[in-house]
Amino acid sequence: KKEFFIDIPLKEKDLKSEFKSINEYISSLNNKVIELEKKVNDLCLFKEEFSDFLKIQKEKYIHKMFKNSNIIRSNDEKKLILSWLKKPFIKTNLLFNSKFDRDLLSIFFKKVENKFPTLIIIKTTNNYIFGGYTSIAWKCDGIWYSDKDSFIFSFYTKNKYEVKNINLSEHIFGRYDLIQFGKDIRIYDKCTSNNQNYVGKEFYNSPDNYQINGGNQYFTVSSYEVYEII
Repeated sequence: KKEFFIDIPLKEKDLKSEFKSINEYISSLNNKVIELEKKVNDLCLFKEEFSDFLKIQKEKYIHKMFKNSNIIRSNDEKKLILSWLKKPFIKTNLLFNSKFDRDLLSIFFKKVENKFPTLIIIKTTNNYIFGGYTSIAWKCDGIWYSDKDSFIFSFYTKNKYEVKNINLSEHIFGRYDLIQFGKDIRIYDKCTSNNQNYVGKEFYNSPDNYQINGGNQYFTVSSYEVYEII
């Protein structure tokens, strides 16, 4: 019996010590959880701030695109072009501007010689904006060329239109008196004084009723610009 009563207090003491150790461990875990939560919050805050920083930098970069353009002004228009090109960023090199280089195709072909890919942006006297992209160089030889990566676009419809058949060759055409994207966009020499420039629907998936030009088949060019896409 004596041994029995002596043994009980020893066990209680050990139990209290064990409970104390457990409580200290739980307390240390709680402190670590608090520290971890703080680090997570700091990381989330940093991630949010960094994301905002990237957005600001992207807007600044986009703002610099087409900086010499008299046609493309807003970042929204520039973002639309980026989405059509399927690229997050591009560099643009202005090759030709009809306002400064005159609307002569002889000058156009000199300026764009051996430059590709290029983007042509056309503004009409009715303020419709459309154009086309080609991954190959323009040539003044009166020969049709195939370019499966080419497309035309319209800011009126806010869409781009790719080639119908990549196996056809009638995608890009240049001659001393005109340039064409299929038979879907044609502009003539001295296009700012010519009302016979036209849009159609044949070799590209263009919308019906001449919608890339606001429903008008024929147009007079106010100005047009050609950019090398880098």
